[in-house]
Amino acid sequence: MGRIEKMPIFEIEKDDLLGLDDGQLEELIARLCEAEIAAKGHAVSSVRWGGSLTAADGGIDVRVTVKEPTFVGDFIRRRDTVYQAKVPSMAQAAIKKEISGKDTSKDLFQELAISQGAYVIVSLKDDLAPAKLTERRNLMSEEVDKLVTPGSVALDFFDRSTLHQWLRQHVSVQLWVRRALGTTLSGWRPFERWTNVPPDADDTLIVGEGLYLSLPGKNADLPLVEGIPAVHDLILTSSKSIRVAGLSGVGKTRFVQALFEEGFETDPLDRTKVIYGDIGFGVEPSATVIVDTLVAENRDAILVLDNCARDEH
Repeated sequence: MGRIEKMPIFEIEKDDLLGLDDGQLEELIARLCEAEIAAKGHAVSSVRWGGSLTAADGGIDVRVTVKEPTFVGDFIRRRDTVYQAKVPSMAQAAIKKEISGKDTSKDLFQELAISQGAYVIVSLKDDLAPAKLTERRNLMSEEVDKLVTPGSVALDFFDRSTLHQWLRQHVSVQLWVRRALGTTLSGWRPFERWTNVPPDADDTLIVGEGLYLSLPGKNADLPLVEGIPAVHDLILTSSKSIRVAGLSGVGKTRFVQALFEEGFETDPLDRTKVIYGDIGFGVEPSATVIVDTLVAENRDAILVLDNCARDEH
């Protein structure tokens, strides 16, 4: 009897991605772009999508614009790359309509030609053999070459297999996809609001007078606004896990969440790498299994364990 291979605990099946709708597919591409950008040391603000773009997208769902001229990407083909997310299959007629149709701005391709950028169609329903992928790319070239100097815009077509390959590189984004599809790992979450503040309520961190924290090696307590950069540096320079201790209800979870947010006197920690679990509510698989998996797969990740008892820590 043959051996049954267990699937890595973070991953989902390629065909499970078919459960994503248009908005979720767009957000998935944006999150993957943010993760790749952050992994290469660039600001996630280089990625714009959804509400950050104009309502009439003109052929744009997600756009990456990196200022560094020497940027070399992987799934982000050029430092100025536009993605168009499509759930349906994209055959010849659909590709022609997408590029040359009335809803796509011709100025877009002029911009990309000037910036030596890239244009990528991501088709969720398509899962193609190499020859068919080449055919799709050739169809794109035929249409774009009517609008700009041939070869001035890099073109690509991502099918479901390509999207799944990209997704496998980023654990935190896999957790987001699981949540979107309703197949979560029990208790494990990507970066988001980790406190129990209602979605429409103000979640701003309070950093006023009278709020201090103590750090190892410091002779005096630090105001909270100074403590965030100090803890940030401690996490990046320490070879040990960091324990945040304090009375229940003082805001430890919100403080840790702030380490991944903009607006303080230091660059935030990489939110595309964080995995959060509240041990107090129970997690499955266990924190130990998650850590063992991250080590075994040589994953670059930040693990946040809330309500973690001293012995477990």
